[in-house]
Amino acid sequence: MLAVLATVALAAPVATAASAGASPAPALRAAPALRAGPSPSASSSSSTPAEMLGAARTAVRGEAGVVENLSLAEPAGRAAVTVHAGNGIGMDQGRFSELGKRAAVTVIDVGSVTYLRGNANGLEASSFTSTAAAAEADKWIAIPTSSTYGKQVSDPVTIDYLANLLRIKGTLRFTSPLTLDGQHTIGVIAATPDQTAVIYVRSSGSPLPVQVQFSTSSIHETLSFSDWGTAPVLSKPSSSVPFRTSWVSLKL
Repeated sequence: MLAVLATVALAAPVATAASAGASPAPALRAAPALRAGPSPSASSSSSTPAEMLGAARTAVRGEAGVVENLSLAEPAGRAAVTVHAGNGIGMDQGRFSELGKRAAVTVIDVGSVTYLRGNANGLEASSFTSTAAAAEADKWIAIPTSSTYGKQVSDPVTIDYLANLLRIKGTLRFTSPLTLDGQHTIGVIAATPDQTAVIYVRSSGSPLPVQVQFSTSSIHETLSFSDWGTAPVLSKPSSSVPFRTSWVSLKL
């Protein structure tokens, strides 16, 4: 099944996403050839892939915000999610199509309260029961961020979540240098029997991520990053309904 929740789109590896209309996800770029040794153009303080990822996590946590664009493709459908992540706050807008169904979900995390709105398909993809999804569709729903469901919805729109995304398992190797969106990058690749992950970071200056790719035999996901340092500016919806745990099929 395509993503369970628009904001869980960044869950690694491989992330699931709830997202958008039938916008097709771009094909993944083939992973560059691997090199066993350290990268000649990597950050001077990062002599191994693990050290580079550690430096990237530190760099990410030092930023006020970032815009993330995610695309996901699997046999059943396509997804697209845009996230503006900040420190303990953020928002995302996702749309997806799966087996002919179209869904949309928006999340705004303003701190103590997280607001969720989606059409019926989007709320069902966000673990709402079909009855509750139909009744609460297209309404802003106010969820305490500290609650179990609130954390599930809000965590993926934060900087800290993104930093933790850079913890990948497997045997780490550098890729060859690659130019992405006009930026010189070096990649770290990790392959396991089930999946492959590649994280491309800036090869000079602060080692912030430029792109992350996850893939399995059937799922391909790409996250691209821009506007580092730009904190999200959020506002609360003018009206909302309080969340009820009985609306979701999860054990909370």
